Amino acid sequence: MLPFTSSSSSQISNPYPKPNRRKWAVQENQTRELAAEQGSRVGDGVKKSSEDGKAFADDVAVDAEGNAYVTDVAGNKIWKVGPDGQLISTITHPLFAPKQWYQSLVGLNGIVYHPDGYLLVIHTFTGNLFKIRLPDAVSVGLVHVEGSLAFGDGMALLSPTQLVVAGSSPSARLMESSDGWETAKVVGSFKGPSHRLSTAATVKDGKVYLSHMFGIGYPEKKHAIVEAVFSA
Repeated sequence: MLPFTSSSSSQISNPYPKPNRRKWAVQENQTRELAAEQGSRVGDGVKKSSEDGKAFADDVAVDAEGNAYVTDVAGNKIWKVGPDGQLISTITHPLFAPKQWYQSLVGLNGIVYHPDGYLLVIHTFTGNLFKIRLPDAVSVGLVHVEGSLAFGDGMALLSPTQLVVAGSSPSARLMESSDGWETAKVVGSFKGPSHRLSTAATVKDGKVYLSHMFGIGYPEKKHAIVEAVFSA
């Protein structure tokens, strides 16, 4: 994997068809129920005990066949769940587990499905971005990123070559890739409300919106949702 020079800027747009939100909502509920069978609900995720330690379901992406991929932020793995809500497989890889134990306190987090048939997933504490080729998921690679993605959280695709990573300090980063996400570069950032942690990103009509889920400030609001305008 070779580094690349800055790619030409492309128009920010959302080329993907509108998702079947009802189907996805049903599927997400089935996924949570499946994980709940192995443990108890904790906060927004599902925590369980197993032979390989604790687990905490965090983010989810859905592929073209309706399979869901759920990140385990505590166990550094990904559950693949079929459209019928049944667990198909668990995706693990040595790259997912950093050498320093404390870097696994918050592990695999934000995940997106790319229309070219692979997953992009971020490890929060290391800032590592991984590319997982489907359908077998046996090929896992580290995306070589120019710039920092440390403390990255939820993600959203703006286009096949542009990715938004929510997080903290700054609230979001805009990335570009010109080689199918073998390498990438941070080309912009956005600083949102002070003392709030951005945890999720979504795209509507070419605009990016961030959910600042928790933190101090805005004492009467549980969530602060803002439009992100990126600057170099």
